[in-house]
Amino acid sequence: MSLEIKTADDLESRPNYREVLDFGESAGRELLDILGAYIFPDTKSVKCGIRNCRTPHRRGYLISTTDGLETNIGNVCGKKHLGAVFTEKTSLYRKKQSHQRNIEQIRAIKMRISSLQSELDSLKSAAECVSRLKILLNRCHPNLVRVLTGRSKLNNPVLGTRIPMTREEAERQYVHMAKENADGKVQTLEAWLAKGWPKKTVVAGQLAGLRFWMSDLHQALRQELLTPTEELQKMSDSDIEQLSPRKLTEYARWSQKLDTSLAKARVIVMDGESFFELQNIQLLNLLGTSLMRSPAGRWSLHCVTSRVRRHGFINDQSSPI
Repeated sequence: MSLEIKTADDLESRPNYREVLDFGESAGRELLDILGAYIFPDTKSVKCGIRNCRTPHRRGYLISTTDGLETNIGNVCGKKHLGAVFTEKTSLYRKKQSHQRNIEQIRAIKMRISSLQSELDSLKSAAECVSRLKILLNRCHPNLVRVLTGRSKLNNPVLGTRIPMTREEAERQYVHMAKENADGKVQTLEAWLAKGWPKKTVVAGQLAGLRFWMSDLHQALRQELLTPTEELQKMSDSDIEQLSPRKLTEYARWSQKLDTSLAKARVIVMDGESFFELQNIQLLNLLGTSLMRSPAGRWSLHCVTSRVRRHGFINDQSSPI
């Protein structure tokens, strides 16, 4: 990593540092390398070390020269007085710093992954359970899954059931719905009721974990969490250092999102567990007679309920995660 420069004293304390250096053609001196960067507070500044510049600045670089000396150069000053050489050197310096930061960040996150391993294993196990149930329900009753997915998109967990209206409610309904017969007379209330007592829909339950049907658990857990963590755990420090700049950047960016990705996977798994609670599964009967009283509906509920009661799918060796 580069030198840490916090104050002007950090510059002046270096044995080869010179406050002013001549970079004119007659001096035969050229910029060799960038040793470190600095950004001083608003109240502090230093003068550029180029003899014919000396502009006060807060942001710049400590550089070495071809004759073994060092000085500081302002960020703007360097571009103005040293041109393409300065731009090339600073660009290379920033790339090296970024490369080293990525390596250190990946090493740090690799150590953290070790401390998270127990939680990741637990999350994977829970995810496998709800994934198998999801596959089973989709196989047994795809129409039900389409209904659940649609409700999830609309964020509509409320389930209703039809019950007979009270006499008072039926009378109000009669006022709006009774029609004239062929003789131009309105049928009586009793005649209207004789055709079938009116019903109303009331809230009978609310599905938990409905968001599970809009979530991609495989992507959130396997692709965004488990695969990267497994890859990093297999790498030695030497392996990390030999990664291409592109892969280093990918892993570094992934590490910055680890907490967010972990939280996302937790929520999806918790939603799945909430949905497949036995009491919640039994609420599916409220979705309607045409959907849940059919042979497919009864069979799908029977299959899923049996699996939920067994807790763990001991005989199922497949792993969709």
